[in-house]
Amino acid sequence: MKRLRGPQFDAVWADEVGCAAVDKATNEPNRFVDLKSSESGLPRASNGIRDDYIQMQYLRAIYGHYNDAAMNPVSPVTGLRMVDTDRIHVWAWDARPFPGNSELWSDNVNYSRGHWINGRAASRPLSSVVAEICERSGVTSYVVSALYGVVRGYLVDDVTTARSALQPLMVAYGFDAIERGGVLVFPTVAPVWMLMSPRTHWFMNAVVRA
Repeated sequence: MKRLRGPQFDAVWADEVGCAAVDKATNEPNRFVDLKSSESGLPRASNGIRDDYIQMQYLRAIYGHYNDAAMNPVSPVTGLRMVDTDRIHVWAWDARPFPGNSELWSDNVNYSRGHWINGRAASRPLSSVVAEICERSGVTSYVVSALYGVVRGYLVDDVTTARSALQPLMVAYGFDAIERGGVLVFPTVAPVWMLMSPRTHWFMNAVVRA
């Protein structure tokens, strides 16, 4: 058992990680909602509302932690990291057709708040989309740490200014742009509970796609 102590032990495979797309899912990432299962239940303190953002943040935290050399050092004996990040498997990518035939799934009602990453893996955090627009326009001093939300798709189909590209996102996600000491800061003005509500998710999609 001595070889299992410290960074010298053989690399571990994280066979499975995952988190449901539901409010406060990270409190109990293993919990899931399935009325046909005796183990069905919401995570501790969850209100049961769908939340794709917390699932995304969970996976970003997992991969960010284990890709940090200080947190996941390389063994001087084996030459491998303690946790092999190339062998971290996310639950769950479903091989069944999605979304076209998802209505044929017997468990399709569980998708919206479930562990599936089908239809979610290509989404991006709002902060990264705003940061990309800034970078492409030549703005390198900016702060997007106060932005929350998931962008499922965004198309700028014309040559335009960064301000014009940001405007639909600002309206949909409730944030502003303020210059402070030569730094462009993006504060959120809409309350987080509003950004997480199902009705707001619909509104965000409608505005961004318009």
